Amino acid sequence: YLCFAQEKYDEAAAAYERVLEQEDLTEAMRTSTLYTLGQLQFHLERYEAALGFLQRWLNEAENAGPEPYILMGQALYQLGRLDEAAAPVQRAIEISRQREQPVSENWYALLRVIHYETGDFEKLIEVLEILIEEYPAKEYWLHLASAYGELGDSEKQLAVYEAAHELGYLESGSELVLLCQLLLQADVPYRAGVLLQAGLEDGRIENTAAHWRLAAQAWQLAHENEKAIA
Repeated sequence: YLCFAQEKYDEAAAAYERVLEQEDLTEAMRTSTLYTLGQLQFHLERYEAALGFLQRWLNEAENAGPEPYILMGQALYQLGRLDEAAAPVQRAIEISRQREQPVSENWYALLRVIHYETGDFEKLIEVLEILIEEYPAKEYWLHLASAYGELGDSEKQLAVYEAAHELGYLESGSELVLLCQLLLQADVPYRAGVLLQAGLEDGRIENTAAHWRLAAQAWQLAHENEKAIA
């Protein structure tokens, strides 16, 4: 404990391991030491060792909370064992829900990264839908739209982008242009033309030939020929 307080984590871990060697160790001391060692080894970036101690702790602990499962998920992620990493994080979320405790945004964010890196876009979408409901942020809305695009669901991709626009999240010209391209694909050219024209005139969309050509195309498809000619 003194080594830990002095941030001598290597020495602290070694001392705690000697605690486990004591023959007269109480069960409560043993289980708490295993968990502390799991945390220490994780802090020292010894992820395999951390997993070993945490698994031993889970084998002996009763009514385990969500935190050790999150540590295991993070350790597995750091080790690149992505196919295994999602399960303990999901278990942590289930425990918190069962106990009617709040689920940390970071836990969902970790699941989001795991599902994205494993290419599991259907589960990624499930997590992102929870995030935009419970922790709404531009990043999650745009990632959800992108995930629908990866699955080839342009209708839902457009719906999410429209919602993000209504919420004021689409600020850059490239984001507005993408929304307009999705509108054109969905055969909604008039709205695309309105957004492109407004963005070009107020400077949000860069004043380039390509963008004006896109606006002309939108107006032409909307049968607004005078606007298209201009």
